[in-house]
Amino acid sequence: MSRLVHNINAHFKSLQISRNNLFIIIEGKTHDPYFYNEICHIVCKNKIRFVIIKSQEIKAKAPGKTGLLEYYKYLLKKKKLSSTYKRKKMSIVFFADKDIDDILLIKCKTNHLIYTKYYNIENHLFINGDLIQAIASTASLPRDIIERWITDVNLFLKNTAELWKEWLILCILTKKIGINCEHNYGSHSRIHCKKTGALNKKEYTKYLKKIEKSSKLTSTNFKARLNRIIKLVNSYYNNNNQDLIFKGNWYTSLIKLQLDNQFGIKNYYNNGFEKRLETALLSRMEFNEDWTKDFILPFQKIISWL
Repeated sequence: MSRLVHNINAHFKSLQISRNNLFIIIEGKTHDPYFYNEICHIVCKNKIRFVIIKSQEIKAKAPGKTGLLEYYKYLLKKKKLSSTYKRKKMSIVFFADKDIDDILLIKCKTNHLIYTKYYNIENHLFINGDLIQAIASTASLPRDIIERWITDVNLFLKNTAELWKEWLILCILTKKIGINCEHNYGSHSRIHCKKTGALNKKEYTKYLKKIEKSSKLTSTNFKARLNRIIKLVNSYYNNNNQDLIFKGNWYTSLIKLQLDNQFGIKNYYNNGFEKRLETALLSRMEFNEDWTKDFILPFQKIISWL
């Protein structure tokens, strides 16, 4: 059932008169509701009344994470992240994808705004879910066949992330320089072959020249910026931290590409594979395992006040 959409001030007033004490504002509407509801149940243990609110239900200047942050900053300024209204204690907690906010030095430091450990929530699905079982069930292939293909899940994911490494470099470069163009995290790679994943060096060079022109930097300054980004990305990969900067949603397309090459596109169930894979991963996640501590520990500090 859909809720009314309120502007920020009106929305906060609606929370004050609500019977709930804890309000969870989430960024996405696909995986986030189920994911964070499970986290909240572990922490609240049916002792604290809470409600999950999608950012789309708030009439902010922009949807998604931008609107979520606008609401957070409004409440921070008003000192209403935790407050008392007519003897009712209430707290508001925001859950958002980290993206590369840490690299851009715009990540907020507060227990009321809890970020994903990795680039986004989808990274957690692939890293903390049962990837082999999810691929097997989504592709309708025997599990043992997938186990023989993927003998080391962590290594498989790292090698998969390597396929679009150059595209990742372009995405971070444009973010750091501050230009809006087609080389961004919202798009799939335009410099790698769709069938093999191989880098098209000519396209890579072409896009670099295009970015350089848009940046209005001198050639020397642009090359220096580019080299710093390449070094940064390599350091993440070399330390097995690629998921801190690699967009989790990209895994589905790259895994499908590898399935096509490994088994043949007609030899597995590929209809809607990408969306179904993420759903399969989410449905089998174990939220009582240690990986949830990154969400639970800062959350518990808020709960203790209520």
